[in-house]
Amino acid sequence: MCIAHGSFEGFWWLANITITFLLRRFSISIATTLRTVMTILPLVAITSFLRLSLRSSGDYSDDRNDISFLRPQ
Repeated sequence: MCIAHGSFEGFWWLANITITFLLRRFSISIATTLRTVMTILPLVAITSFLRLSLRSSGDYSDDRNDISFLRPQ
């Protein structure tokens, strides 16, 4: 968790520097577009990672129709 948090902070630091440079160097529309993409992209990555980790841990499996727990032991 600490590694992911640190890399996430590094991502935002790099994104802010890039956006500031583009805002000064080029037009506002490029910077606004990049800011929007850089806001949505981590959210998509986080949700994909969470879905993958839940699926691999077995919490979210495809055996929803399994009724073996109803059989007497």
